[in-house]
Amino acid sequence: MTEHEPAAPVDLAVALVNTWDLLEDPPDLLRDDATGHRFLLRHGYPEDAAALGGVAELRALRDRLRAVFHAPDRPAAAALLDRLLADSGAVPRLVPDGPRWRLTAGPAEPGVRRLGAVAATGLAGFVAERGFERLGTCAAAPCDCAFVDRSRAGTRRYCCTYCADRVAASAYRARRRG
Repeated sequence: MTEHEPAAPVDLAVALVNTWDLLEDPPDLLRDDATGHRFLLRHGYPEDAAALGGVAELRALRDRLRAVFHAPDRPAAAALLDRLLADSGAVPRLVPDGPRWRLTAGPAEPGVRRLGAVAATGLAGFVAERGFERLGTCAAAPCDCAFVDRSRAGTRRYCCTYCADRVAASAYRARRRG
């Protein structure tokens, strides 16, 4: 992915949620305005990076998206996501994309509000297509990173292969001991 190629909206949502990583010390990967700016550039949102008022507003968006993944049930998650869609002004818009057009959501002005609309719309679209049961958090304690399950069987349990390997190695060592 280049700086000019935006991350898919649902992937932006997951990446932003995962800027809080319990396996890191400190867990907040959005440490300052510069890291918030770099995060947005790395994920292909340079206009929003330039309009970033400060990392605190990006952290607030992250916390609202995290709450969706940690909601106690589907109605609660839907209510959180609906509120974020409404607050961000997630109105669908067509924007030019080279010779074609693409659908996006939110205000035309760059910034965290537009990022919230894009990320929430991507997450809502994923849920509408695949269901809330395809949103998950890592089962490899203490990791708590979020993921969207795109697997055919819908059985994903870990955020990444690193966490899956940690659990497998731990289980192997336990079997060898017992």
